[in-house]
Amino acid sequence: MKRIFAAALLGTLCLSGCDTLKSLKEERYGNHNDKGDSWISDQTAPAEVNISGNWRSRDWGNALITQSGNRLQGYIGDYAIKGVVSGRKAYIILKSGGWNYYSVILEPAGPDMLLGSYSKSMPFQRDASWDMRLERAGAAY
Repeated sequence: MKRIFAAALLGTLCLSGCDTLKSLKEERYGNHNDKGDSWISDQTAPAEVNISGNWRSRDWGNALITQSGNRLQGYIGDYAIKGVVSGRKAYIILKSGGWNYYSVILEPAGPDMLLGSYSKSMPFQRDASWDMRLERAGAAY
């Protein structure tokens, strides 16, 4: 009888612990995503460029960026884009499965190239970033 009670108590504690861990994980994800979303919404200058088009990257693969006003959507490689153009810079979050994976800042370096950096941090952190380059698909280099 004591074994059954102990097993039931252990099961109950594990289940409540699992719920607590799940809750903490969801809170962490929510905070992480909220920081990225806030970073995007803080970029409020009017768009001075339009970066719509088909792009490619040696590191990321193909990209499709659609710009409507200052809002961006599309994909880069396997990641969905959420972003804005503010001034001459694009501020982008790369998302997958509801999670903000990378923050990106890109700007035109001519009509057929976007240069910038990406970071795993939310919001973007220059000291924890790596170079990113997109070339317009079909452009000769």
